[in-house]
Amino acid sequence: MNSREKLSSDKIFFGLREVISIKEIIKGTFLLEISSSEQLSKSDAGQFVYIIPRIQKRTILPRPLCIADADAGSVKLIFRVKGKGTLCLSGLSKGDRISVMGPLGKGFKDIKGPVLLAGGGLGAAPLYFLAKKLQNNEKTSIVLGFKNKNEAYFIDEFKSVLRNVFICTDDGSLGSRGNAAEKVREIISGEKILCACGPRPMLKSLSDFAGERGIRIFVSLEERMGCGMGACLGCVVKIRSGGKEEYQRVCKEGPVFDGSKVIY
Repeated sequence: MNSREKLSSDKIFFGLREVISIKEIIKGTFLLEISSSEQLSKSDAGQFVYIIPRIQKRTILPRPLCIADADAGSVKLIFRVKGKGTLCLSGLSKGDRISVMGPLGKGFKDIKGPVLLAGGGLGAAPLYFLAKKLQNNEKTSIVLGFKNKNEAYFIDEFKSVLRNVFICTDDGSLGSRGNAAEKVREIISGEKILCACGPRPMLKSLSDFAGERGIRIFVSLEERMGCGMGACLGCVVKIRSGGKEEYQRVCKEGPVFDGSKVIY
């Protein structure tokens, strides 16, 4: 470990990582692959990292990026360009070195089959990491929902690790017509656990459905984050806990929560 790399008391890695590759996988959405580390290689599906971009030699606010895959060789991150920070990241090149903090948050842990995964839009990214961890379980299936065929990504990657991959689009241009929540209701059969990531309406619909069917559900929430360490309280959500309602931080207590306890 060099002088630029260190671990904090809760084993969060901070240091410089090298860009291995970056490519635009669909319009405005990029796959960034960076060199790994001992800590990053042990990331859980659903965790994220903070990338600190620089614009004209000026460091700006860090950007949280979801971990789509991680091993001893590299870490794959997926992000969509939304502002100056992510636009800066999209301009990275092979060999560039960037500041990385992570892994952060709590991901999907101790998930065992039969499991049904459901991803909507960019929410499919962390589920690829989870799918890889569950690929030896033949009872794992996934539903991927996109606006249209031009918004779909990672289809072949999911099919390479899971036997049952169901695709749906809002306009029917790829797979069946409809959204991920509707498709889950159509195909679910015997699964005891549902893991989902995507837009808030989708997660609410799936959590309501899981409650009706007595299925355990874990959801990965997408919220704007400030510090990523739980200090700024900018990403709090309301959760049912111990018979009462309280606010919990998506960056610290999440992003993955028991969906039955989230107050949407």
